[in-house]
Amino acid sequence: EPKTGTTMGGTSVTLTGENLGGLSSISFGNSPATIISNTDSQVVLKTPSHAAGQVDINIATGQDATFKNMYTYLAPPIIESSEPGLGSTAGKTKVKITGQHFTGVTSVTFGGTAAQIQSSTDTQIIVNTGAHAAGSVDIKVSGKHGSFIYPASYTYTLTKK
Repeated sequence: EPKTGTTMGGTSVTLTGENLGGLSSISFGNSPATIISNTDSQVVLKTPSHAAGQVDINIATGQDATFKNMYTYLAPPIIESSEPGLGSTAGKTKVKITGQHFTGVTSVTFGGTAAQIQSSTDTQIIVNTGAHAAGSVDIKVSGKHGSFIYPASYTYTLTKK
């Protein structure tokens, strides 16, 4: 557990079973994992990086075993566009962010300031910006499968009174 993780690797996975004490290696697809701890009944490891998709887990113990399609690598989010590209320093501007792999995104920030997520699908997030000083800022989406920064993609403008 877990049975999913980011393509960037580094996900901590715990495998339980029997006769794991003689373990010599574990691979995800053809990529070797880093074993953190190992007992006869449990192995804790860090996943290697890998392309998105399902992979076999191969365990070498002297009685080798392959578990077909046992782990799924999920791609990190990618921002392709956002609109509008500017809004008030007071915040509360509705912004549509379009991209890929947004399922699992838990936060969106504009220049480090949290935006309020209104709705989200795998390809689109609608947010309301938070208040921020005037200037150009990055948009960052983050979630359990990684983060993506869309550099200098939004500009806060002074509000006229």
